[in-house]
Amino acid sequence: MKKGKGLHMFIVLVLLYSLIAGQVPMIFVNAEESTCIPIQTADDFNQIRHDLTGDYCLTEDIDLSTYINWEPISQFKGTLDGQGHTISNLTINRPDTVYVGLFSIIRNFDEEVAVKNLNFENVNILGNYGAGALAGFIETSSIKNVHVLSGQVETEDGAAGGLIGWISNSSVVEDSSSDAIVQGKGKHVGGLIGRNSSGNGTKALIKHSHATGNVTGNSPYVGGLMGSLNYGEVVHSYATGKVTGDDIYVGGLIGRTYGGEVMNSHAEGNVWGANAGGLIGSVMDGTLVDTTFATGDVSVERSMQVVW
Repeated sequence: MKKGKGLHMFIVLVLLYSLIAGQVPMIFVNAEESTCIPIQTADDFNQIRHDLTGDYCLTEDIDLSTYINWEPISQFKGTLDGQGHTISNLTINRPDTVYVGLFSIIRNFDEEVAVKNLNFENVNILGNYGAGALAGFIETSSIKNVHVLSGQVETEDGAAGGLIGWISNSSVVEDSSSDAIVQGKGKHVGGLIGRNSSGNGTKALIKHSHATGNVTGNSPYVGGLMGSLNYGEVVHSYATGKVTGDDIYVGGLIGRTYGGEVMNSHAEGNVWGANAGGLIGSVMDGTLVDTTFATGDVSVERSMQVVW
């Protein structure tokens, strides 16, 4: 007998018995049982690398301090629901490795949210190119309600973000944030996301998200929220951290935009750099900027292009 038919028969028998006895009890049935794979410990989480397409959920907070140099989980194509739990003490010291974070790369081409309802605390990450607490690189994936509460992210060669190093194509980051300090020695350094690259009909979306950590970079494209935005959208988002860049294209919200849209967003942090803007360091190729503002002080060494 199938499980569904057996459950229905059980309910019918209970109701018949109750009618005979003159009582109708209250019956509670869980119509939709969870199908996720539960993760309770750091070792459980480490096993995800052996099944990259599974659907996982955290049932406890996870302390990764026993992994003194976490190896990022590569090519994750499944889903992870943190259920409001926190992953703490994520430490990565891999200055010669590209794409580092809890996951190296996330590629979930389904309509489901790849990672949601997750917090990070006390992250300490150093990578080569592409680094963030959640992932070094995501492609055509959705991230929702993921927050980096404290820590630091650094790269030796760029694409550093508090949450994600590099997002591409039609990826979505929603209701997410980072309070981490971010530093990068190469291009594309941002408080939340280092780099966005979209095109060929795709467009990344960042909405209802923010970054509050200070951001420092020594190369072009440094921003409080994002280092660079290429044919993506930023809506209802903001940054409050101090932004410092030793090179051109430095902005309180975004270092440089190339196409795309920035709407209903703002920046509050002070900005210093060559070719710097309180909101955006450089606006190129017809970017639409609407209902946005910046309130921080701006110190500009030189100005070469349109700044906001």
